[in-house]
Amino acid sequence: MAATKPATDLWQRSLQGSRWIVEHQRPDGSWIGLDDPHIDSYYKGSWPLSLTGQAATANRQLSYVHRHFLQPDGDFLPRGDAYHIDVMYLYSNPYFILGSLAAGRLDVTQPAVRFLLTQQSPQHGGFYARRVVAGQREVSDTVCTSAGGLAALAAGRLDAAQRAADSLAKVMAMQPAPAERFFTTLDADGRLITDDQARYRLIDARTAGQMWFAVGLPFAFAIKMWEATGEPRHRDLAQMYLEF
Repeated sequence: MAATKPATDLWQRSLQGSRWIVEHQRPDGSWIGLDDPHIDSYYKGSWPLSLTGQAATANRQLSYVHRHFLQPDGDFLPRGDAYHIDVMYLYSNPYFILGSLAAGRLDVTQPAVRFLLTQQSPQHGGFYARRVVAGQREVSDTVCTSAGGLAALAAGRLDAAQRAADSLAKVMAMQPAPAERFFTTLDADGRLITDDQARYRLIDARTAGQMWFAVGLPFAFAIKMWEATGEPRHRDLAQMYLEF
């Protein structure tokens, strides 16, 4: 078994990657080599850049995002990959919120948070996996719910974050075979979807190559909820996701 790399080595690799990104940014904040840009190439930029000390680069990128992608309603468009449209629409939006919070860019944060909260189910607290307009309901999954919950928590919307965590607890409690399979998605009425075998709707613990971030992200979010509230139920929820 290969030895685990020490944290200092991993941090140095992170800094090296961050410097590479800086070298590939144009003065207007866009990335070199992208002639037809979509948010797919930008949503994970500003947060790691801020965390690795590249504040100027992060701010240039967020200025570009504000000019070209941020919509009047607080959403971000256009999107290129169908994954970010039809499968887990809301996964990318929280990264813009977390990145703009880290950079102190409230001109991006505030409208983005307002939009995010319109995409949360009033019935069960999950964040929708596909975009809705007022009056609509959609499926919600553990990835969008966890990402949305993390962003809500970071933005000080503990009420929304609590409801997201409660939705993740509901998903875990409804699993029909928790030692073998994990179904990731609730339907519009809050019922667990068990008849969809798509790899982003089901994790089979007996098979390799699964999309484990559908349980990894809820685990991380539950830990943050425990840190923020001190409530044992969030610690216990993190433990359940970790055990699976």
